[in-house]
Amino acid sequence: MLKFPRMRQGLVSAFTEPFTTPEYRLDLVCAYTRLHGMVFDVPPGTRPNRVVWYASSHTAMLAFTSADLELFLTFDPLTDKSSAMKICDGLRKHFTDKSVQADLLLLNP
Repeated sequence: MLKFPRMRQGLVSAFTEPFTTPEYRLDLVCAYTRLHGMVFDVPPGTRPNRVVWYASSHTAMLAFTSADLELFLTFDPLTDKSSAMKICDGLRKHFTDKSVQADLLLLNP
């Protein structure tokens, strides 16, 4: 999932294997909910966590947040954190490119 908070827009990819059954989709939604909570459910007066890594026996997830971008990624459970961070950094650089944003988003005139 990719969100641009300042523009109030986001992108979500379609469910792919193994998340095509209702049970797996529910597990994924619950995992995203936990990850979102880890990022944004912080004590009053503090900022959200910038990077959160969550791994279980079914999935590995990484959340990256900044003022311009929120990126929530799902990986194979055997993916290590350093590999996930490299992928996240590449996607962050790609999606913060203004020409890419012009192709994906409804930009303000």
